[in-house]
Amino acid sequence: MAAPLILICFRLIQGFAVGGEWGGAALMALEHAPQRKRGFATSFANAGGPAGAILATLVVSLVSAITGEQFLVWGWRIPFLLSAVLIVIGLIIRLRVTESPLFRRLEQSSQKRKLPLVEVLTHHWRAVVWALLATMSFYCCQGIVTVWGVAASVEAGADRTEVLNWKAIGAVVTLIITFASARLSDRIGRRTVLITGGVLGIVAVYPLLLLLTNGTVWGFATADIIGNGVIQGLLYGPIGAFIAEQFPTRVRYTGASLAYQGASTLGAGFTPMIVSGLLLVAGGSLWVVALFWAAVLAVGILAVARTPEGSRRALT
Repeated sequence: MAAPLILICFRLIQGFAVGGEWGGAALMALEHAPQRKRGFATSFANAGGPAGAILATLVVSLVSAITGEQFLVWGWRIPFLLSAVLIVIGLIIRLRVTESPLFRRLEQSSQKRKLPLVEVLTHHWRAVVWALLATMSFYCCQGIVTVWGVAASVEAGADRTEVLNWKAIGAVVTLIITFASARLSDRIGRRTVLITGGVLGIVAVYPLLLLLTNGTVWGFATADIIGNGVIQGLLYGPIGAFIAEQFPTRVRYTGASLAYQGASTLGAGFTPMIVSGLLLVAGGSLWVVALFWAAVLAVGILAVARTPEGSRRALT
């Protein structure tokens, strides 16, 4: 009984850490970058997700192949131990990074500042809600394609190792599209790119579900590249800058992190469970899941359309 409870406690601690790290990394990139390159610069913080997925999937696949039947006995520990190297690298970077010029200017001002969380929830709660709803779109895609979709494909008959390898390939596509869509958002605006990704997602939801459940590796591979690589990449690239540009400097860290990680908890955390529940209630009908997925994307489009364009706005 103790093992799962301790694991959940560690997972909560890890979640709090990610909540702080993403906001810090995204804002460091955003506030140091020229106005016309803010989206592209911020996308490097987002790129840590698919880059980590690529590395993790390949390492687990390699260790699984080397240790064979012993993987579930002791081999699974090796990737966890190897991740300690990345922790050391991240710590060194964090200790050497300097504060952004915007934050330094704020520190030197005589402006009276409240506790950031209180100010965000009091004066900027609408921005948090709209940004959270906009962000849930790509987290829903991630939860369905790369979490539930992996299990569904393997259960339907696809080979687990090949599915994991294609998941890594899909993450490579996500990485490329993330950078490209972020750069595009600097040129034509965050809202245009995000709405385009949402509309494409709505059109593709049902075909993607059919591909994920047909029990073939090529079906999963196609769904992963389109759903995780292209659609999620379009939504993922501009979202960091889109969120951060909705808040003033004094509460930007808190507001952006609250919206982004709230969406992560609700979107990626609950989506696989919701999909499984819907399938159970609907007797395995994919249309119910498709309607749920399309509804989340539609809400995201509405939230983006409701939010002011920030790419041309001065952060000061």
